[in-house]
Amino acid sequence: MIAKMLGRKRQPTAEGLEKWMDYHIRICREVKAIVRATQIDIQALLNAKKNSFAGHVSRFSMEGKETHLVKMLVLWRCKSWWKLQQKQLDSGESSFTHPRPGRIARWEGQFPSDWVLKFSNETPNKGAS
Repeated sequence: MIAKMLGRKRQPTAEGLEKWMDYHIRICREVKAIVRATQIDIQALLNAKKNSFAGHVSRFSMEGKETHLVKMLVLWRCKSWWKLQQKQLDSGESSFTHPRPGRIARWEGQFPSDWVLKFSNETPNKGAS
């Protein structure tokens, strides 16, 4: 995203434009320097946004409001998902605790099992956008 905001283009060379890989290395080096100089904690920013969204989803349909489609979809589990989970649990493995390539992974799997309760009790950060 930072590279896009910088708006850097491939530089002209004697053969035409610089090679894509050279361009990519140059831009990534520049972005890395900017991130370090400004001390941007990208991981903390992403975690804050993720937790904020989880809080919004967990508070949907509360306080007498009608049922929200997004919350229903996030909490919904089809029969095939339950069968897969049962098979993994029977074999001593679970996709909740050990996500691996080829295994089913759900967005909310990154949170504790009581994530809806946890995030619905937290006060939303009014200053975050």
